[in-house]
Amino acid sequence: MLALRSLIVLLRHFNFLPKELGRRYRVHALLPKVTHLKLPTCKLQRRLIIIGDIHGCYVEFKELLERCKALHDETTIVLTGDLVNKGPDSIKTIIFARKIGAFSVRGNHDQSALEEINHRRKNEPVREKYKWIKELETEDEKYLEDLPYTISIDMKNGVRLIIVHGGLVPGISLEQQNHSEMVTIRNYIPEKLKGTSGITDGVPWASVWAGPEVAIFGHDARRGLQEYQFALGLDTGCVYGGWLTGIMVENGHWEKRNFVQVKAKKTYAPK
Repeated sequence: MLALRSLIVLLRHFNFLPKELGRRYRVHALLPKVTHLKLPTCKLQRRLIIIGDIHGCYVEFKELLERCKALHDETTIVLTGDLVNKGPDSIKTIIFARKIGAFSVRGNHDQSALEEINHRRKNEPVREKYKWIKELETEDEKYLEDLPYTISIDMKNGVRLIIVHGGLVPGISLEQQNHSEMVTIRNYIPEKLKGTSGITDGVPWASVWAGPEVAIFGHDARRGLQEYQFALGLDTGCVYGGWLTGIMVENGHWEKRNFVQVKAKKTYAPK
């Protein structure tokens, strides 16, 4: 069993998987310089807020930060990815996040935007729904390109957070996680030792994530807010007319965390 697991890990890591497994296993374009970012304590402010999928909902994003005074107090802002697409203001969201110094992991929609940016750089056609990327400035493209797949943050009392967009395959080290799975996984299929983007086969990956790190993720709006012993899902479907959800941590005390939410102004996209 261990030999089989090691073989699967190697195949995933080097993307030597059967073609029929599709786009989830392709080599990602424009890989970040740092795949797994660790935020040192010296970079953390007095407060930390982690916010779920924004999807271009710039107005709600800004309102959420203003509601908890994150733009005025000493606050480190971290996003679970999918800053863009489906919503009304992808460009404004990127510019705003960059200018306020928000950290973010890479989501599958951010990755898709980067792939279209890569096409444009090669003078190749850009898909219609990504025409907005042509208005991005160089620094905005770099902001997206530098988004890591995970961000680790050490809290007090020995708690370590790992922020990831989609999720993590249980039983595999962070360094061996497949890039595509980290931005697409929703479920874990134990008998196949792999993740899937669907929610029919297997179980929610977060439900079998055994820690000790606390994984905080987005991507799974269909399930909404998810709370497990060692995992927390923050995608509550703002772009679908739901809520934009964040979690606030004061002075590094994870056990004293609080949720903050803003209702979507409208339904911007169908589920």
